[in-house]
Amino acid sequence: MSWSSWKEVDNEMESISNKVKHDAEQRCNKMFNTYKHLVYRTQAANDGTNYELKLYVGNNECLVLIVWKSTDPSVPLNLRKADVQPLPEASA
Repeated sequence: MSWSSWKEVDNEMESISNKVKHDAEQRCNKMFNTYKHLVYRTQAANDGTNYELKLYVGNNECLVLIVWKSTDPSVPLNLRKADVQPLPEASA
């Protein structure tokens, strides 16, 4: 299934990325003192939705997250990817 077009981050996306921030810091072995939401896109997935979010984390770096959210509200968010990239590469 294909990804949607990029969109401006709304309150729901801020909430999702804030909930996985600690896990992302652990995966990337970095603390993100700067955590500015940039854009996101969605992809329909089995029993839920994938969200790809881009956040500015300082030092000319962008954090790319992929988070799966189940249609079942009792299932926790699943951080599938957390990758820090230089800003020019993050837009590719």
